[in-house]
Amino acid sequence: PLTLASLRALLVRIGGGPGSGADDGPAGAPTGGHVAALPTAFVERLVRAAPDALRHAAGGTVLPGVAGGAPLPWVALAQLLGPPLADRWRGDAPRPAVCLHVGARRVALAVDALLGEQELVVRPIVGRGARDV
Repeated sequence: PLTLASLRALLVRIGGGPGSGADDGPAGAPTGGHVAALPTAFVERLVRAAPDALRHAAGGTVLPGVAGGAPLPWVALAQLLGPPLADRWRGDAPRPAVCLHVGARRVALAVDALLGEQELVVRPIVGRGARDV
């Protein structure tokens, strides 16, 4: 039986970024890379942070308290997803990030661009290598 689900998602671009070379569009706008969808149910806030606003603590990078909250771990989504994606962001331009929360866990995911919100229809993967979970 075919099962479909729909969800609202924030679309973001990753794996391109200003200063990454051939992927740059006019005025350094990111045009290369891949599009990822993040469920809006987990999106807490959208931010832009300059590299000098980030701090290093406990072996990682954090975004100091957003709107008076606790510091958030700062991770590039492309780096988190791994190869073939690569975090190619360069320069001192403020970088967009999506602050997510799942239960008590929170994180700021750095992306190359915020593209918009869209209703998505999702279906299970069927075929080679797919297995029931």
